[in-house]
Amino acid sequence: MDGYRTSASQIDPRSHSHCHTALITAAIIMSWRVDSWKEKPVAQPILLLAEPTHPLSVLTKLATLPPLVTPSENHLGPKIERLRYQLALVHRNEAFVLHAGDCAESFDACTHENISAKIGLILSFSLILIWGARLPVVRIGRIAGQYAKPRSSTYERVGDRDVLSFRGDNVNGADPRPTTYNDRLSVDERTPDPERLLSAYFHSTATLNHVRGLLSSGFASLHHPRDWSLAHVRSPALRVGVSGIMDFTYPDTLYDIRRSGREFSQITDALGDALDFSATIGLGAGGAVYERGGARTALGDVDFYTSHEGLMLDYEAALTRLMPLPLPLSPSLSPSPSPSSPSSPSSPPSPPKTKTKTETKKAQAHYNTAAHFIWIGDRTRQLDGAHVEYFRGVRNPIGIKVGPGVDGGEVVRLLESELIF
Repeated sequence: MDGYRTSASQIDPRSHSHCHTALITAAIIMSWRVDSWKEKPVAQPILLLAEPTHPLSVLTKLATLPPLVTPSENHLGPKIERLRYQLALVHRNEAFVLHAGDCAESFDACTHENISAKIGLILSFSLILIWGARLPVVRIGRIAGQYAKPRSSTYERVGDRDVLSFRGDNVNGADPRPTTYNDRLSVDERTPDPERLLSAYFHSTATLNHVRGLLSSGFASLHHPRDWSLAHVRSPALRVGVSGIMDFTYPDTLYDIRRSGREFSQITDALGDALDFSATIGLGAGGAVYERGGARTALGDVDFYTSHEGLMLDYEAALTRLMPLPLPLSPSLSPSPSPSSPSSPSSPPSPPKTKTKTETKKAQAHYNTAAHFIWIGDRTRQLDGAHVEYFRGVRNPIGIKVGPGVDGGEVVRLLESELIF
């Protein structure tokens, strides 16, 4: 159990042992249920106006579908517990988080071209950060589930009528105009449709599978930074559009864009030259910095995590699973031992301890299996609200979005509300 206690402590600084983690988990389970959020006021409620049994059947179906992500790590890629460990490195100023992606995804944008461009852009950003900061980068994409949109008002004025606001592709459609079919059936896209929750799941699945395929096929190789550079920004059509709009109105901005493009090219060229030189003299990639940034091999696939705002609690709860804590955690989650560490190779190994019956039994925790990382929005972080209640019971690393007007005391109270364990 010594090895697991070390890993657990590093993954979660507040957990000093497996037993401590199990006690915290057990305490939360006793006072928390997957549906206990329903007993709290829900901010940003979404009314599913179809027949009452329809949403229930959709949520039941979602609860039986396979998880999109899992706690432990295997050949399919990075997992939730690995992200917990890497974020602990960030907390100790030993790594840097890059969180990037769309404000809101759309079903129509779930294409090979769009997904590849997003991943390439994020890889480009992370490359610049690694090269300049000499720190590993934890890459988290707002992708494969970022469909819901919070709104300041339930309705909006369109022409001479009030219509429901667009709440994201997993709720309703963007077009506010009613459509008539066969001169009889009028369909309003703004009417919430529970079937869109299933569509969100399957679009997220398709996106995640494509991301995994890209990263495991050499797309993230350091020998190809030019392949996933800012090529789409340099396209002739966009260059003409940018020049036509900005040359006369915002010349300084245009200059900054062009300068940034040149600087990025210089970085990728320098990195490519360094790799070519290393390969020529037989040193290989020498990519320790890149590997520390999440690569399994210096020129191979990288860790890439998915995230979204946990806005629609019905959807999040349906994809929440009670799962065993990975035991023991993957060796790849443990940092290299230091010479002064008790587990250093130079130190004699500790004698194995006899496991008690309690220790042998695996601890369990609730995981949101829709994404590796989820966050509470600025409009839904009420201490006595449904979102905080749901989030405090899942083991995923979570974020809290705060605006410029947030009160510091509120943030402290949020952190003390069992949101992090």
